[in-house]
Amino acid sequence: MKKLLGCYAKQVYNSQEFWLTLAKALPKDLSESDGEQLSQRIATECKYAPSISEIVNIWRMIKRERFQRRQYAIVESASDAEDGPDPELLKKVKEHLRGFKSHEPMPTRDIPKEAHEFISGIFPDLSETIIADDLTDIEYCMRERQKEERNHSPYRTTLRMGRDGHLELWMQKVRT
Repeated sequence: MKKLLGCYAKQVYNSQEFWLTLAKALPKDLSESDGEQLSQRIATECKYAPSISEIVNIWRMIKRERFQRRQYAIVESASDAEDGPDPELLKKVKEHLRGFKSHEPMPTRDIPKEAHEFISGIFPDLSETIIADDLTDIEYCMRERQKEERNHSPYRTTLRMGRDGHLELWMQKVRT
């Protein structure tokens, strides 16, 4: 910070309050090399005496740039690694990508028995394709319903048929 004082001392920085506030705004573990880099950056970016917020913003930019360089180095080292991704996983991903490009439907997972029983209690004649398409909402509704019953909530999460023919989550008050 001595360089900062040397660059702009005649303009503003005669007050001790400024330095105390700046010391609170910057991290306590700021090293001498960090301070050197910060003062060089301030000298290049600020024509006039910078405010505390400008100094803190420049410090945040420096930290962000360091983080991005570190992340880039990690990605580069991971791509240079000898043992690449799992070949089986890579094969599955490529198959799914081919399916997306040819507009094939995504493979559906098996419908759990509990989910089938739950939705049959609400919609007894619902087709398997709609159940498979909305399985995530059905399972979410099941979990929420269990929480609400356990906590004796006056509301229940339920499902209703939307205009587009798919299930929608719905909240309703329990009738007593």
